[in-house]
Amino acid sequence: MRTLVANAGADHGVKVGYIAVNENGLVGRVVSVGQHSSRVLMLDDYNSRIPVMGESSRVRAVLAGQATRRPELSLYPYQLQAPRMDFIVGAQSLREGERVITSGDGGLYPRGISVGVARRENDGSWHVSLAASQQPIDFVRLIPFVPIDAPEETADPNATPPLGSSSSVAVIGRNTMAAPPTVPSATPPARPRQTAQNTPPAPAAQRRPRQPPNQAPAPPEQPPAKPPQ
Repeated sequence: MRTLVANAGADHGVKVGYIAVNENGLVGRVVSVGQHSSRVLMLDDYNSRIPVMGESSRVRAVLAGQATRRPELSLYPYQLQAPRMDFIVGAQSLREGERVITSGDGGLYPRGISVGVARRENDGSWHVSLAASQQPIDFVRLIPFVPIDAPEETADPNATPPLGSSSSVAVIGRNTMAAPPTVPSATPPARPRQTAQNTPPAPAAQRRPRQPPNQAPAPPEQPPAKPPQ
């Protein structure tokens, strides 16, 4: 068994399935939790199986632990043995020295955590030199991982996402969306300018001639008198 005991448990919010990482990469996974401590299953344990992939070639495989000897108290607290890559899909594309990361398949680990470096043995098998074995494992971070929920079988394909949803995927219904309402402009529209042809001429006002003030009106003209016959 290749396990580590961390001094954080249920009282600290740790749960089974949390991922143990350090500054170099993936260390293992929490398999049991107590009140004040938790047990981490390391990657080189015989019971460890995690899906991995090549960072450049995208070759999928299963990383299987194969610790066959007991840990030795020499330079490091644990001499991690390089796990073996099984069920390799497209092994011809895998490169020597390629960086290996978690693939996220199976829903146990997120995608993209550094695992180690691919190394090919003389017998043609592939192993991974673990990144966590670069220095003693004294401190680890226990982080939660919530996998993506499977789609419900009774989900409505035309349902719209709730308001404030953080998902970036929108559901498009079969009906065409109506055009958005037009917003009235702040300035009123300009009135059309009237031309002289459209407007009839204003009637001229009929006004009487103005008489000078303090002047009597002139008597009407008398016809000339006829001379006596």
